[in-house]
Amino acid sequence: MLLKSLMERFFGWKVLIEIPESKITVVKRKDDRILLYSNVIYSKLSDNSIYTHSYWDYLTALAAPHNVTRVLVLGLAGGTVPYQINKLFDGKASIDAVDVDRNMVKAMRVFLPERLKAKVIVEDGYDYVKRSSGMYDLVIFDMFKDLDIPKKFMSQDFIDRVYAMLSDDGVLAVNYVFKHSGMRQYGFKRRLGKRFIMYTISEPRLFGNRIFVCSKRLSKEMIIERMKQGLPEGKDNEHIYDGYRKMR
Repeated sequence: MLLKSLMERFFGWKVLIEIPESKITVVKRKDDRILLYSNVIYSKLSDNSIYTHSYWDYLTALAAPHNVTRVLVLGLAGGTVPYQINKLFDGKASIDAVDVDRNMVKAMRVFLPERLKAKVIVEDGYDYVKRSSGMYDLVIFDMFKDLDIPKKFMSQDFIDRVYAMLSDDGVLAVNYVFKHSGMRQYGFKRRLGKRFIMYTISEPRLFGNRIFVCSKRLSKEMIIERMKQGLPEGKDNEHIYDGYRKMR
């Protein structure tokens, strides 16, 4: 309650929901809304644009290379990415979103301005991948526990299982927070590289985030070319193309 009072009194933010046992708070600010976990922004949406101008946009854009995309989102948080995908591609994508925390799903329903068009599954992401027989074009990996990626999600076994559930042109996109586990990225990237063609987006605007773009067979040039077919270039999304052109 103290945090809520501080936010509303001193910052003018409206607290939409607060779930102390899960360290989750959803806040409406002047021009956007945010979902906080342990006082760290886990989801964001703008009132004025579908784009956040942060790491979510780079993940969302990877739905463009497929005409009708089958998407798996591991780590739902507020649902920014599936919401963006639905808006940008007219609800054509088939989205499964997995999160282990029921309270996060509850907060997501408050955070989003409208009902999310996705199948929401409350389950540990590792267990879901292990048991699933589904096939996806895009797997988005955005899972953290206490601001770090649990080790089991960085294992070769998990990477191999994700590889097996991707279509021939499939892509795994990983949001990696460098500042919390910088040294661990080298082993993780090495294991990803055993299976995938690997690229990294590390724009200054991402601050501590890195996006690992892991493709089964699409080159950087092919990803960008296909992206243009479903995501037209323009002033609002030029930052996306700039990030993909610079990825290496």
